[in-house]
Amino acid sequence: MSKKHEVISRDLRGEIAAGKYGVSGQLPSEAQLAERFGVSRPTVVRALRSLQEEGLIFRRPGSGSYVRPPSKSN
Repeated sequence: MSKKHEVISRDLRGEIAAGKYGVSGQLPSEAQLAERFGVSRPTVVRALRSLQEEGLIFRRPGSGSYVRPPSKSN
């Protein structure tokens, strides 16, 4: 059985890949995600940290979490 934070990361990863939040779009707040998934905010933070480590999102303190724009490779 998957851990809660892994389920959240997987779901958000899929939504990001599907373009739900657009390029550089803002994800829902930690509180909104906690309510949506029925978990505590620390669980959401752990899931978001995982996505950040994968390079899929970046976080701005006091502002939120955002989709990382695709790298421009020349």
